[in-house]
Amino acid sequence: MSDTLLAAVQVANQRIASFAQRDQWWDDPAKWAWDVAGIRLWSRQRDIAQLLVDNRSVAVAACHGAGKSHLVAVLICWWIDTRYPNAFVASTAPSAAQISAIVWRYVRSIKNSIEKRYQAGLIDHELPGYITSDNQWKEDGGNLLGFGRKPPDNKEDDSFQGLHDAYVLAIGDEGVGLSKEIIDALGNITSNEDSRRILIANPTNPSSYMGRIFKESLGNWVTTSISAFDTPNFTDERDEFPDEVLRNLVGPSYVEDKKAEYGENSARYKSRVLGEFAWDLGDTLIQPEDVAVAYDTDITPLDSDRITLGVDISRFGSDLSVIYINHGGKVRFVKSFDKNSLTELVSWVHKTAVDVGAHEVRYDVAGVGQGFEELMWQMEPRPYKMIGMNPNEKSPDKRQWHNSRAWWWDSTRKMLRGGELDVDIADERVTDELMSVGYKFNATSGGLVLESKDDMKKRGMKSPDFADAFVYAVVDVEKIWEDEKSPAKKIYEDPSDILGDSYKYLDLLVQRPW
Repeated sequence: MSDTLLAAVQVANQRIASFAQRDQWWDDPAKWAWDVAGIRLWSRQRDIAQLLVDNRSVAVAACHGAGKSHLVAVLICWWIDTRYPNAFVASTAPSAAQISAIVWRYVRSIKNSIEKRYQAGLIDHELPGYITSDNQWKEDGGNLLGFGRKPPDNKEDDSFQGLHDAYVLAIGDEGVGLSKEIIDALGNITSNEDSRRILIANPTNPSSYMGRIFKESLGNWVTTSISAFDTPNFTDERDEFPDEVLRNLVGPSYVEDKKAEYGENSARYKSRVLGEFAWDLGDTLIQPEDVAVAYDTDITPLDSDRITLGVDISRFGSDLSVIYINHGGKVRFVKSFDKNSLTELVSWVHKTAVDVGAHEVRYDVAGVGQGFEELMWQMEPRPYKMIGMNPNEKSPDKRQWHNSRAWWWDSTRKMLRGGELDVDIADERVTDELMSVGYKFNATSGGLVLESKDDMKKRGMKSPDFADAFVYAVVDVEKIWEDEKSPAKKIYEDPSDILGDSYKYLDLLVQRPW
């Protein structure tokens, strides 16, 4: 046999062996993950991967830090590798930032790792093609194998039309923020027997369509959940994984922190730790879709843009004092204080305001806020206006908003949805709190009423300190000042006037120009 013929036979035998091995991986994503990518899935990840093999539609409610997005990335790579060239992957999430920053970042990492393993001779092939900066997976010739994409509103079907490959995998990450239309569109492209659809999310919103899937057992969905207590840091699997893997998964300190922070009966504890929908949460004013728009909004402030600090004030107890900064719509967390003194808080707020060149400092003037205010006007110099916010007083229109707090929060909701605010995708605490406050309508005025902090505490929810500071920082208080009839129009020219008025002037907002 000639050397050329021998080489050809060897290549043919290698391909036959490779295809035989791929047959083993076809229905075993966990084996593929280990053999090809060198990734060991933990037990519940393996269970979910197998559910996807055996069922056409799978929905997963997962606790924080369970490796859900990493699992989705593994499934994407497994699907392309084992079903290529007749494979296609369509991935979506509520925001483009979530798609790029989470799932497809993992996809790129896994693909690159497999390429290095191939170059090192550890495996006999690499994954086909390349991934573009806008999350398109293409063959070397340019043929599209998959994408991560957020469909435009009201054009969900258009974004996924024309996908009729033999093997389509459709993925909805952060599924509680996806509409019924998007989830149905994912179903339309996976209607044949060999295609699959998976939703996966932290179950923060029981009123979402994904929540309905779990509660009402809709369609042919198979549902499952992951609790923090299922993960390796809480089980015997801990001894089977290296420290670098365990560090990336939820651990006991996180659970204890959330137990102390939220309380075991709170909706946030149930979703973040237990991986369960809190069915008693009811309707919340601000939805994941609103926050998703803010994740995708990228604002570069101008030097001329106003800088505002929002401060929620507590003194002692379980609540926190929190500072947020809003610079032209770019809103970022500054600092929180636990069991702080008012003196310490005032010092921090004043220093921050001076350092960043704040135009306004806004704060809750009710209760302990009055003491905060007295200390603040003793600080020198004060190159900023102080605006006290009373959440219990009048709104611009009582028929729409029963009180000022309802107006502020509803205005914030509209700003989030309208792309007027840039929110840090990593600021999990404020987005959790923004989406945790329920609402109803007043029987007499018909105006919007937000769930009170006392009512939130009765159902195990802590005060939304971060969210309140955020709202103070972003709401457009100038609208109040445009209304000459507003009882909040009183302006104090001298700080000493405060002491003689016993704070009776605090109808809604009081601007003090010192």
